[in-house]
Amino acid sequence: MDTEAGNKKLYELSYFITPDLKDEEVALHAQSVKNLIVSHAGDVSKEEAPHKRRLAYPIRHKTQGYFGYLHFHASPVKISEIKNTLSLDKSILRHLLVTVDAKQITQMQKPYQSAALQEKLKRTAIDKEKIKQTIFKEGAPQLEEKKLELEELDKKLEEILNK
Repeated sequence: MDTEAGNKKLYELSYFITPDLKDEEVALHAQSVKNLIVSHAGDVSKEEAPHKRRLAYPIRHKTQGYFGYLHFHASPVKISEIKNTLSLDKSILRHLLVTVDAKQITQMQKPYQSAALQEKLKRTAIDKEKIKQTIFKEGAPQLEEKKLELEELDKKLEEILNK
C-alpha cells in the first residue's frame, strides 16, 4: 500500500497532441495519457477529450493540435515520473502540469460564465434598476393618492361598524 496515499494533491494536466494522428489514434493516445496517471497511483476526477484547436503560435512547425486536459489526484512523489514520461512522448507537442490550490478549486466549482456574459448580466441589472427607479418616481404620487383613499375607506368602515 502506498504510504503517500493520504498526501495526494489535485493537479491539472493540459496537453496538445500532434495533428498528424487520426481521430481514433488521438482518442487512444488520450486514453494512454490517462492510463499513465492511473499507473502512477493517480485518480482522474475530470477529463476533457482532446479536440482540434488552432495554436497561438507554431510548435514544431505545427499550427494546429488536439487539446485535452485532466484533473487528477496524485502523490507529489509521482509527478516527476509523469512529467518525464510526457516529455519523452513525441506525439505530445506541449504539456503543462500544475498544482491546483484551494482558491482555484472553489473557482472550478462555480458555474463558468464568460466575461462577455458577465458584462451583459451586469448591464441588464443596471437597466432593471433604472426602470424600477423610473416607475417608483413617477408612481409615487399615485401611491400617495391610493394611500389616502384607503384611509378614507377605513374611516367609513369604522363609522359603519360603530353604529
